[in-house]
Amino acid sequence: MKFIEKIEGADTIAIGGHVRPDGDCVGSCMGLFGYLADHYPEKKVCVYLEEIPEAFDYLKIDEAMSEKADKYDLFIALDCGSIDRLGEAQEIFEKAVYTVCVDHHISNTNFAKENIVKANASSTCEILCELLPMDKIGTFSAIAFYTGIIHDTGVFKHSNTSKKTMETAGYLVEKRDGALEDGNRLNRYAYGEGERQQEVWVRGLCEKEIPVEISLGEREYAEEDAKKALLEAGGKLADLIRGNNLSLQEVREDLHLVGWLEEEGIRVCWTPEDAEWIQTDGTVLNEECPEKGIQTELTASLQAGVFSREYRFPVTLYPPLQTKQQEKEAGFKRLLKQMDEAQRTEGQLVLPKMYEGKNLSYRVRGDREYLLFPVLGIVAAILLPLYEKQKESEAKKKKKRELMEDYPEIVSKLTVFSGAGLPVRRAWERIVLEYEAACRAGTQTERAAYREMAAAYHRMQRGVSELQAYAEFGAGCRLRPYRKLSGLLEQNVRNGAEGLRKALETEMESAFEEEKALARRRGEEASTKLMLPLFLMLMIIMVMVSVPAFLAFGI
Repeated sequence: MKFIEKIEGADTIAIGGHVRPDGDCVGSCMGLFGYLADHYPEKKVCVYLEEIPEAFDYLKIDEAMSEKADKYDLFIALDCGSIDRLGEAQEIFEKAVYTVCVDHHISNTNFAKENIVKANASSTCEILCELLPMDKIGTFSAIAFYTGIIHDTGVFKHSNTSKKTMETAGYLVEKRDGALEDGNRLNRYAYGEGERQQEVWVRGLCEKEIPVEISLGEREYAEEDAKKALLEAGGKLADLIRGNNLSLQEVREDLHLVGWLEEEGIRVCWTPEDAEWIQTDGTVLNEECPEKGIQTELTASLQAGVFSREYRFPVTLYPPLQTKQQEKEAGFKRLLKQMDEAQRTEGQLVLPKMYEGKNLSYRVRGDREYLLFPVLGIVAAILLPLYEKQKESEAKKKKKRELMEDYPEIVSKLTVFSGAGLPVRRAWERIVLEYEAACRAGTQTERAAYREMAAAYHRMQRGVSELQAYAEFGAGCRLRPYRKLSGLLEQNVRNGAEGLRKALETEMESAFEEEKALARRRGEEASTKLMLPLFLMLMIIMVMVSVPAFLAFGI
């Protein structure tokens, strides 16, 4: 059965997905509808889905679900493992002349007349990209299919992400941004996103249709547009950077000093008036700040193409908020300090008997407790270095484990962005900013590899050369794969982007293989660790069985 042939042979087509549709279900259904609408406008096509979640509203097309019929020549079930999962569309499915199911779940019951089930695929959207001519997938369908892939792979984090998945995603990114409009219009990347490469086929230039590689520079600001964008950006910066603080006039926690305004394509560079209190990454050093507060200033340098503008933000820092107990302890210590200063001429310090209306009593450690100090000192002298060494060793192991786990993901992201035409520095910046945003939102824990990436990014923001930043990144990670990656990126800076994508694809494939080997080793280690508990359980069972037997025989 050829999927396209079944579509071409049907006049009326219904598309349905499972109840409570997720990203893959919505993406596959709406993406296929978009493809059919682009290439078969004469066919009557209707999508049967429950209410599309708000997060996927950008894929919603009202007319896709409006022109319904009583019976269809073809019903295509997508991302659905069994007929009952179709919900209200089950009745329509059963009436259809011919039915097809496209799915990636291994539990699929093969309920259609023709079933295209590929359990090794990351998503149904990935399978549809195999079944449909990729060069004919339009912008809307590319966006829809890409949505399904990133949803079911957890943005390429899950183990179902393969080399083919990444290649498909990269192609869809290109289609999303590079589709021809009106036959001769190519979309540029937005302001600040760098140039990209786009291959187009040209007819009429020669006897045969020929491919031509076109370099599209990023969109640049006209002077009036730049002034307007810089003005609007400056107006919303104060609210963006305050983080969890109520306002910039009462700063007690770290600030969110954004380096890039995605929507406007504007770069932001921050200069604190006094680095003693505020660092360039937004870290606030206010532990020693007086209660009355400290007034300082932040300068934001905004860059929109060749146009720039500076904004100054007054900031008032206060000490971190304390619990009631911490506040009470701090107040009592201040009182003791005042009493000590007032009684310096006396031979003794008289402690207060009352504080805030409460009676106070005091005690010191017993006289004999001093005998324990030498013993404790010896024990501490022996154990503390061992403890610190063990702690340091565990921290190194944890960091190494995190680095090895995250390496395939980092390489795959760089590969996708590079394949989409994004410059390495811009791809690096996007990965870091997404990571930092996820950390602030609480959806992502800190990871060693991404910390090193963020450190390299912030060094570049402070004026360190791209070449040096990549070199320091590789040195900071201290693992061979990362040194290799930094070497590839350094080579790219020196010699240009030629060959980088192929090198990254090769490295990505190698990284995924290493990840599989690592997973196998962990499984073996886990099974080994289980041997001791199993042996102990066996011994307990043997005792439970043998003891009553011995007692019965009077032994």
